[in-house]
Amino acid sequence: MPAQDNAETTLTREDVVKVAMLARLALSDAELSSLTDELSQIVGLVSQLSELNTDDVEPLAHP
Repeated sequence: MPAQDNAETTLTREDVVKVAMLARLALSDAELSSLTDELSQIVGLVSQLSELNTDDVEPLAHP
């Protein structure tokens, strides 16, 4: 799997606003800022995991 550009893995405030709206969550400005930072970090970590070489790792029968 190719490495992704960091710009693709960074969530914007607008992204979080849209997800919050779809989930029908009312977020304050402070919550929105905090969640934007936290979710961007999580997406960045998942991106790092996707870069790992797993060619020699056997699939699990039950993840």
